[in-house]
Amino acid sequence: DILALQTMVRALEYLFPDEFCYGWIMDEIAPQLPKELDFHNEAKNSERAAEHIREAGINCIVPAVHWEATSDRVLTMDFEEGFRSTDIESIEKEGMNEHDVAKLISSVFNAQAFCSGFVHCDPHEANVLLRKGSDGKPQIVLVDHGLYKQIDDDFRLSYARLWRALMMADIPQIKDACASLGIGKMYPLLAAMLTSRPFDEIVERSRTGALEAGSGGGGGS
Repeated sequence: DILALQTMVRALEYLFPDEFCYGWIMDEIAPQLPKELDFHNEAKNSERAAEHIREAGINCIVPAVHWEATSDRVLTMDFEEGFRSTDIESIEKEGMNEHDVAKLISSVFNAQAFCSGFVHCDPHEANVLLRKGSDGKPQIVLVDHGLYKQIDDDFRLSYARLWRALMMADIPQIKDACASLGIGKMYPLLAAMLTSRPFDEIVERSRTGALEAGSGGGGGS
């Protein structure tokens, strides 16, 4: 399947060199797919991720691996209870604060992107489970560690600078951070994609000095 896709993509690149420029996607995907089918690799990823999460002090559980019953075709881990992180009804039933849940989820993936650089590549709601911890606070159970990406320090630090600039509405720094990530004139589009907000909102905050849209000057409220 991978060979068929690679052949098709290369043919399209050859036939339409100016119109079709998506070969890099195949170059990124092709070496990753076999890794998702190797459960030894997933087990190692899960233990590495768990170590980073413990070091960060985040209330997140990665199910423990049972190596004696694990092979490249079979992965045996602890069973951990939890419900989907988008299950609002269960969140309310457990008496969890939605703001605390959102902060906890953000903390897990921010720690990966900005600290360890070892990033979970499939963080949809079925892989990010929630439950109430022994302290009564929300706890995450993070599963499906088949695909991770190790980002280098240059990318990690540039990405951190970009997010700081986005939060502070510092347009020159947004441009500079995007340029270091290989994004030129399309930096407003990337900013809008990352924040799920129109870039005009960042421009307005830059003009007023506000931290939130429509909050006025003086740092917002």
